[in-house]
Amino acid sequence: MIRQISVIALAALVLTGGVWASEATGAGGNGRGAFTDDDGSVHEHDINGFAAAGITRGCNPPANDRFCPKQPVTRQEMASFLVRALGLPPASGGKFVDTAESIHAAEIDALAAAGITVGCNPPKNDRFCPTQPVTRGQMASFLARALDIDVPESSNFVDISSSVHREDIAALAAAGITRGCNPPDNTRFCPRDPVTREQMASFLVRALDGVEPIQNRFTLRDGIRCTKDGITCTGRTTLARGVDFDVMEGWYQVLPYQGNERQELSRGSTHVEFLWNGKSIAREYLGITEGDTRAWKQFRIDPPPLTRGTHTLKGIWRWNGVTTQTVTYTITVP
Repeated sequence: MIRQISVIALAALVLTGGVWASEATGAGGNGRGAFTDDDGSVHEHDINGFAAAGITRGCNPPANDRFCPKQPVTRQEMASFLVRALGLPPASGGKFVDTAESIHAAEIDALAAAGITVGCNPPKNDRFCPTQPVTRGQMASFLARALDIDVPESSNFVDISSSVHREDIAALAAAGITRGCNPPDNTRFCPRDPVTREQMASFLVRALDGVEPIQNRFTLRDGIRCTKDGITCTGRTTLARGVDFDVMEGWYQVLPYQGNERQELSRGSTHVEFLWNGKSIAREYLGITEGDTRAWKQFRIDPPPLTRGTHTLKGIWRWNGVTTQTVTYTITVP
């Protein structure tokens, strides 16, 4: 399957980065996604964004064609997810006595250096318990520390009063990062339940949408809604006046190539056009980069700084000259 990605970076005084990803099937596409085991998941859109941003690489190396969405996230896997998502610098020092054999040791050290994790055996806290599953309550604390979210005076969840993570859970709810565990009522958080890999994807997507975390990362992707056929999509957000856009967008193709996919990806008629307030924006072609599992064809555009009012950013994805998807984002500037 041909998959498209548009990475929209926002900046006030310094450049910030983020991800806005959606899917389309281009001419000659074979219906494959980034992963073969997440079709039908309510978190699939977030999982796709995860993959497009390089935050997840899959769960079955070296093929990495599966995500294992229902599998609980271990504490060491969580460390790697957060380090990649937040852009934390590498660290070393071996704070914990039980991580030396972990392939995630460097990421665990980075998380500890940033003050996002303090250990798993208080008060000593010389262990990380890397293979233990992460609970929803623990996940709330990890994210609350990373994002430095204010704690509200109260929470609507009825099952968190005895949790040591209750303030962080309330903070995440107030920031819109969690919605509860018993829809549609969502009166409970289920703090002791393990976090699955698909839930982790949605937690982080919401955490990076509209909240300024470490490295000032921001995403416009959350909230896009598409018609049933996936061709026409819309979304909206509110941003501050004066923000500058630096837009990286394009197509990515799952490897290995099949049929004429390589030639079709290389053609000039396979591109993405962006319109700002109805006018086409000149784009810079950045070429095609091939990795182990994906090939990327990217373009770059520079929309004007935001002024007060309502603006539209429209992306038109064309494969071999055929329009496969349009995404129209409405941006309100107070």
